[in-house]
Amino acid sequence: MANHPLHPAAVHWPIALISTAFGVDLLNAFHAYIPAAALSYLPESTELTIISYYALSAGLLSGVGAVVTGVVSAGRMVMKQGSILEADKKTLRPKFKTLFAHAALNDLALLTGAGYWWVRRQSGGPVYVPEGRLLGLGGALVAIQLFAASLGGTLVYGYGAGIGRARPKGKAQ
Repeated sequence: MANHPLHPAAVHWPIALISTAFGVDLLNAFHAYIPAAALSYLPESTELTIISYYALSAGLLSGVGAVVTGVVSAGRMVMKQGSILEADKKTLRPKFKTLFAHAALNDLALLTGAGYWWVRRQSGGPVYVPEGRLLGLGGALVAIQLFAASLGGTLVYGYGAGIGRARPKGKAQ
């Protein structure tokens, strides 16, 4: 496993779980506007808040793993490149600008998510229904996370980060 990057595999969990938590919170916020016929297929409002709370909790825990694997991948990327600066020794290379923005936004998303979780925890835990500003914070969290993920995609597909690491030495593909 040492030759395979773990970060691309680890990032899917926090994205999926935190987005699910916010989606369930939205569903719960608009519960009163959903037609009765459709409501019969959905869990009760209390169950929705519990699902959201634990999806958010699991998303944050898996986010810690994504950050750790991201730090390892970033370290390897920097070591492989040799320098994060252009030849003028003053300007950051575009790849590293993207890397640092990706890392900073993901850290911001994790901290925002922790704040979102903490407010919910202090306000009643799993059965607290987010509304108003807190729901807006959840939306901001998902937006930050998805933008940071798109920067991760740019690192892989635009700059080739993590591509070709598993190739055996001395063999061309």
